[in-house]
Amino acid sequence: KRVMLALASKVSGPNSSGDGESAKDKVIKSDLKIPNFTVREVGQRALDLDNWTKKVKSLLKPISDNAEEFWTTVYESAYEAYASYCVAKPLVKLEIEPKVVKDGRHNRVRNLVTPILRNALPSDMETGLIQQDQMEAEHVLFALFRKCSPGGPEERAALLKRIQNPSENGIVASNFTDAIDKLKVWNSHIQRIKKMKDQGMGVSIPDPSLLWKALQSITEQLVTQDQNLAHKVRDARNSLEVDHNPTEATVATMYKLCLLYTSPSPRD
Repeated sequence: KRVMLALASKVSGPNSSGDGESAKDKVIKSDLKIPNFTVREVGQRALDLDNWTKKVKSLLKPISDNAEEFWTTVYESAYEAYASYCVAKPLVKLEIEPKVVKDGRHNRVRNLVTPILRNALPSDMETGLIQQDQMEAEHVLFALFRKCSPGGPEERAALLKRIQNPSENGIVASNFTDAIDKLKVWNSHIQRIKKMKDQGMGVSIPDPSLLWKALQSITEQLVTQDQNLAHKVRDARNSLEVDHNPTEATVATMYKLCLLYTSPSPRD
């Protein structure tokens, strides 16, 4: 009898429904704050979007067991629609929308996250989505993809310009604290180009000699002012022979050493 009761419990238990509703996600944390997205100049906005989506993913993860899965589903749907949008003819573009997959496991997370995502948009974008009755999270991301054009020719040109001529684009260190931030910004542009290259977007990393020249321009002012830093950089340059035969690997090593040398502890 006990065996029969146990079997009956398994068959009629809370997870037996096939519609997904009974397996709803439990929201562990409902106090979710997502940073507003600011649309900056062409090129930079695509990099901002990449950083913003990574930040949102990290913020969503703790709110429920299925939140990360929900975000991945939303992101992939929006990006798939954007990829189709990029190659479509003008009239066809007007008809493209992301696929919205309603999964019972994500209902609570979707209901919590979607309005917060919309509120993170610039007001004109949020208003536009509401007027078009595009209220789902997929619509929010699709609108941002179209606005920021990740992987587009404008972003590629802007990134290459910032990589090769950082000092002309505000990426130059005026003090040691500033150096760490500026170096990381410069490197993030390189990593973005590498990602595009891996995705077959027809872009290449600049020649190592140009990368080395650019890296030097970021910290040149500090090296001139600080004898200790100048000594360390000079030793590293001689050891790696980066002045005479720069490679991607040696420039990457110099980048890491510059981060190390401009951080607080090595100067103490």
